[in-house]
Amino acid sequence: MARVVFHEAGFQGIRNECENWLEELADQVLDTARATAPVETGAMASQLYKEVNYPNAYIISPAYYTIYQEEGTSPHRMDDGPYSWPGASHPVDEIMHPGNDATHFMKNALYSAGG
Repeated sequence: MARVVFHEAGFQGIRNECENWLEELADQVLDTARATAPVETGAMASQLYKEVNYPNAYIISPAYYTIYQEEGTSPHRMDDGPYSWPGASHPVDEIMHPGNDATHFMKNALYSAGG
């Protein structure tokens, strides 16, 4: 008859290896997301950070507009002007924004790391 004996130290070693792997994966995703984030001022990319709490890892952006860069937007009215731009005859209170394409930089960073 066979006898199975579980050694706690062995399981802890496996858990430690999994935690290390998750930490390294999160670093890789974070580095790629920072490198491929859309850049106008660099604020969004510079604010990205990670939180790892095994078995979960998160790449977080405090910039409110990250979701709009990631997923894109449809055309929409902006009425919190005044807006002005070079060549405009005067400031206007509202404009019709054409929307922007999704960049999926966060999703692509995850996929490039094999996640």
